[in-house]
Amino acid sequence: MLLEIDRVAFDALYQASDATAAKIQRAIHKSLLQSLRRANNHLSRLISQGLVRSRRGSVPVKELQSALYGQCAIPVADARSAADEFG
Repeated sequence: MLLEIDRVAFDALYQASDATAAKIQRAIHKSLLQSLRRANNHLSRLISQGLVRSRRGSVPVKELQSALYGQCAIPVADARSAADEFG
């Protein structure tokens, strides 16, 4: 489903503290997590292909691996500042 609303209305819906806001937040977060999962699957496939092809030539497998695994590790200081920012 595609829903188009202006920014002010979206902010009001998203930042409210009622059941509707919670449902909207869950739907958005679910969609974002699904997108992240698809991106991770694509990166994993690229890494696998790169490993196979690296035996035949040079492929930037290390860069792909750092892109995939880099999103899993956040330094503690960065995590705290992000939590403070989005609180």
